[in-house]
Amino acid sequence: MSPFQSIGLLLGVCAVTAYINQRFLKWAPVLAMNIMSLMLAAGLIALGHAGWAPLAEAERFIATFDFADLVLHGLLGLLLFAGGLFIDVEHLRKWAKPIAALATIGVVISAFVVGIVVWGVGLLMNAELNFWYCVLLGTIISPTDPIAALAIVRSSGAPKQMEIKLVGESLFNDATGVMMFLIVLGIITTGEVSPSLLAHELFVSPIGGAALGLVMGLLATRAISQVNHHPTEIMITLALATLAYGTAEWLHVSAPIAAVAAGIVIGHRARKHAMSEETRKHLDVFWEGLDEVINAALFVLIGLELVLIDLGWQALVLGVIGWVAVLAGRWLGVFGVLAPMRHHGGLGAGTTRVMVWGGLRGGISLALALSLPVGPQASMLVAATFVVVALSSIVQGMTLKRVIPKQIEADNLDPDKKAVDNEVSEVDRIVQ
Repeated sequence: MSPFQSIGLLLGVCAVTAYINQRFLKWAPVLAMNIMSLMLAAGLIALGHAGWAPLAEAERFIATFDFADLVLHGLLGLLLFAGGLFIDVEHLRKWAKPIAALATIGVVISAFVVGIVVWGVGLLMNAELNFWYCVLLGTIISPTDPIAALAIVRSSGAPKQMEIKLVGESLFNDATGVMMFLIVLGIITTGEVSPSLLAHELFVSPIGGAALGLVMGLLATRAISQVNHHPTEIMITLALATLAYGTAEWLHVSAPIAAVAAGIVIGHRARKHAMSEETRKHLDVFWEGLDEVINAALFVLIGLELVLIDLGWQALVLGVIGWVAVLAGRWLGVFGVLAPMRHHGGLGAGTTRVMVWGGLRGGISLALALSLPVGPQASMLVAATFVVVALSSIVQGMTLKRVIPKQIEADNLDPDKKAVDNEVSEVDRIVQ
């Protein structure tokens, strides 16, 4: 099967699942596609073992998409750029401190909680998992996916500030997760903590990525301001998204941060000061459509990966334990980080609960796991990660819409949050 035929078949599966969902199920689109692709993969496996389906052909088809390479060196840049493009910068500034704390300290806490719990369970199961491999699993499944959660939060009528905290953190914690992944993988590979690697990943990489995204975004804004032709302007933004991410990888700085920074510059500066109203409308339609298509393909691929993954009983148990552990780590990370800001950050108890339960895992977690060097422990981590991603989508994703309304009510009854909201509203009124 040629690459073009493979892409056509994948998009065909996406279209069928999207149609079934919109016609009958009415679930959040990416969750529906993920769950239905899981069911399709499980059905193919069952029919294949019974000799009623060409399982080998299905495996070859799915294997044509190098999932780790496709996500980490391609789709992630476009998705993060689109996220940065549509984020509300004014709200982001207001909640910068909690978002920054959650995207850094919160992810680190979650990763180590998962690592310690899974390592302990592995000892009880005689799984012979190295401690640092367990921490590596923590770094893989701690970053949250903003896409599915955002769709559910918006459809539930959640307040803007709840949305911006959840999505803003998710956009930036991907970079933290990748950074921790590389550091821990370096420890496993070399057997020691490299000061140069730490300095690069903690300082050079994020600062360099932000600076690169900012500069390239400003250059693209300058170019956009000098033309008035929406296809050309949209092409410039598409080139920016891919070039910013690719250049950051080439320079060995944070590509996720570069993509987000470039998207924020275009969304906040170019959209307001360099584009006509007609271009803004076309730009929004283009990037919203592209974002939907990429995420549909990504979540369908996540489900179909079940055909290629060997789910032994130990991996299943570790996956379930990992999911419980990542929820516990997420709870500790969110409440531990946000507790000092409780009385002056406008962070209601309901919002923090939504951030814990709404921290869904997605493509970047599975891509990081699949990028590991081949080996028995790596295979177990891949299978455990798949279980975590599947449980996150099915259990958390399918129940989040029911959780949000009650937590909005809890926020409205929170006296600390109401006082801060009144102060913020007064500041907004004075500024305006």
